[in-house]
Order: sequence, then structure tokens, then C-alpha cells
Amino acid sequence: KYGFRMRAADAEAAITPRTRALLLNSPSNPTGAIIDPEELAAIADVARRHDLWVISDEVYRAFVYDDGIRCLSIASMPGMKERTIVVDSFSKTFAMTGWRIGCAFGPKPIIDRMTVMQENVVSCVPGALQAGAVAALEGAADILSTMKAAYRANRDMVVAAVADMPLVTCNVPDGAFYILVNVTATGMNDHDFAVRLLHEAKVVVTPASGFGSRGRGYVRLSYVGTAEDTAEGLRRMRVWLDGLVDALRVW
Repeated sequence: KYGFRMRAADAEAAITPRTRALLLNSPSNPTGAIIDPEELAAIADVARRHDLWVISDEVYRAFVYDDGIRCLSIASMPGMKERTIVVDSFSKTFAMTGWRIGCAFGPKPIIDRMTVMQENVVSCVPGALQAGAVAALEGAADILSTMKAAYRANRDMVVAAVADMPLVTCNVPDGAFYILVNVTATGMNDHDFAVRLLHEAKVVVTPASGFGSRGRGYVRLSYVGTAEDTAEGLRRMRVWLDGLVDALRVW
């Protein structure tokens, strides 16, 4: 009903006397869901009333595909800038995953403490990679428009293909580059489904139970590959599922 979107009521119900912070991820991995602005405002109200910090994971914020969908930062809500740490990443936005470059924004006292810890744990990002990150930022408009167009085409291809497959269903994700596919009608749990699909069709998906108990019965598909590779994976998955249907009929 809610398309995997977090609701303020659920967040508030999970708060205990020990709660100090709320972690948000929008657009989400693994669901691709984006928290509605009205719900985000309600979550901000929960954080203010309970005096909570918010860690806002916004590493997929560049990837929103449909007109009319607004992806806001909770830091933009009234009274939230001073209690929010925004976590961002070059890894997803510019496909620089192996470079391990990220950033954070927040109140100066918190960022100062984070900097001390970061320096003692990993020292620094190599200078050459920092220069590459600057180049990515300077060319961001052209890079992102090309990536978004490719990812959106892949998303639409995956959604259409899954809709035409037997035994599985999915929602249309708002952003990021993942789709959760419901596999419960196959009679398998998500782990067994993923293992069999890997060995029998040579297609890799991620069991969503690895993201938490609410992921049970779903597998995650990523659509950041080439259009050709994505189409081939979908073709193999369809053939494999057709084989499952035939086996069920024989049984």
C-alpha cells in the first residue's frame, strides 16, 4: 500500500527511552522508494518532539526518474538543520564506487569530531582520487543527465519485463537503481530463489531478507548494468520462471 515508504507513525512506534538518532535512507536501497514530502515533515516533527538526531543517507538523491516526485532532505525542514547529519557519496552519483569517496554535512561540532575519527581510521582519500572527484563535480550536469537517462530506460525495461513474468511481481521504484521483486508465489523463500536462479540461470539477485526481516519474500535487482546485459539477465530469468511453471503443472 505504501510502496515501501517509511511513515512517521512507524518511526515513532520504534522509539524507546534509549533512542538517540533516526537513520533515514531516501531514495532507498534496496527498495528505490522516496519518502513523500508530507511524511518527511511528519518524521521531522517526531525527531523534534523526541529530541533525536537524524542521520540522512542521501547517496542516491541524484537518481529520481519521474516528474512530480519530489526528493527533499529532512535537513531542509524547519528546526532540522541543527540536528541532522547528511551523508552523501561520490560512489553512487558518479559511479566511482571503488574510489571510496564520500562526504557529510552537519553542525560544525559534529563534523569536527567526525573529522578527527576519520583521520585516525583511514587518514585521507588519495590526492589523485580527490582530483577526480573535483572533475566529476565540475562536469556533473552532463554526467548525471546521461546516467539518469540510461538508468531510467533500464528501470522501465525491468518493470515491464517482470510484469510479463509468471510467479513474480514488483512495484515501480521512485529512484535509486534497485527494484524489489516479490517471489513468494514461487513457493521459495528469497534466499533459495536467489541461489537457484544463480546456479540454474546464471543470474545474480540479492535476497532482500539480508536487509532485514521485512525483506523476506523479495529479491533485489540492480539495473545499473548495460541495457544489453540487463535485457539478457531478464530473458534468462523469464525462461527459468517459465520452466518452474511447467514443472509445477507436471507435478
